[in-house]
Amino acid sequence: MVNTTLKGFAVLPADTFAAGPSSGKDASGNGRTGPFPGQPVQGFSGVQFADQQTFWFMPDNGYGAKNNSADFLLRIYQVDPSFRGVEAGDSSVKILSLIQLSDPDRKVPFSIVNETTPDRLLTGADFDIESFVIAAD
Repeated sequence: MVNTTLKGFAVLPADTFAAGPSSGKDASGNGRTGPFPGQPVQGFSGVQFADQQTFWFMPDNGYGAKNNSADFLLRIYQVDPSFRGVEAGDSSVKILSLIQLSDPDRKVPFSIVNETTPDRLLTGADFDIESFVIAAD
């Protein structure tokens, strides 16, 4: 057995929302129902290093299923955690920027929620994303 020691931690409140349209109109759980004011920043399923101090975090598809996540925009967030215990931080988390996943060049071979819009923003009803990698190019 390997002993593991927690060196630091940071906390992102569940009610953290990013700019964007309201979401969660079909979501319910834990006594909460939508819609919510903006796009929730939560449910991370993938993480990569961004630079020496920040990370890229990717949420899952939204509200637990494709059938209730049509208004959850798929994004990757650049996050700066202030780790308590390692950096003498205060355990806060800053959302620095985001990458909005979209299909304006119509590469997706099936109909998506935003099929008829010019920017074709991707949603949790289109894909249930679980992970990502950063390519050299």
